[in-house]
Amino acid sequence: MRLIAVLAAVSLAGCATGVASGVAVPASTTPDEYRSYLTTGTGVIEGRAFAKRSGESVIVEGPLESIRLEDDVRVAAKQPVTLDPATPYAMEWYRRYGNSIARFEAVPTDSLFRRARRTTVSDENGRFRFEGLPPGEYIVRTRITWMQPRDQFRAERRGGVAGTVIQLDAGEQKTVSLNGMVAPPTVY
Repeated sequence: MRLIAVLAAVSLAGCATGVASGVAVPASTTPDEYRSYLTTGTGVIEGRAFAKRSGESVIVEGPLESIRLEDDVRVAAKQPVTLDPATPYAMEWYRRYGNSIARFEAVPTDSLFRRARRTTVSDENGRFRFEGLPPGEYIVRTRITWMQPRDQFRAERRGGVAGTVIQLDAGEQKTVSLNGMVAPPTVY
């Protein structure tokens, strides 16, 4: 358990060099792995991000417009949403660091990763949309936060990161529900 805490505290600064404070991570990917992601396509990824306040997944049935949000559900309102190519480097980064709410804004120093990243901001209902996407595999993620009463006088901010990996074909339009935390919600 202590090793996990130590690994979680590792800085992102060393990711581009292949070593992060003694923890081996993949070296930066080659330009060929990112080439197609740096072009414009005709694909679309849209969706909505929300989670139960307790951090449990929400079962979704039907189109996004029909989802009724009860009191115990929180949406990713006005939150940044990132879309990264799911290259081997990006997948390892996501697995190790990308689901941490404390590191949500951090980006590896790899210049190809930074150039290929797309971002948007969700609306007040947690909806987001990315257009002009080339085919490929993508990591989409956002943070979901809320205030929760601690006692009758105080509240604490809670939340986590919701994310998934999506395969997109040429010209395809995909709808995704980010409806649960990648890791349990935390107090921060």
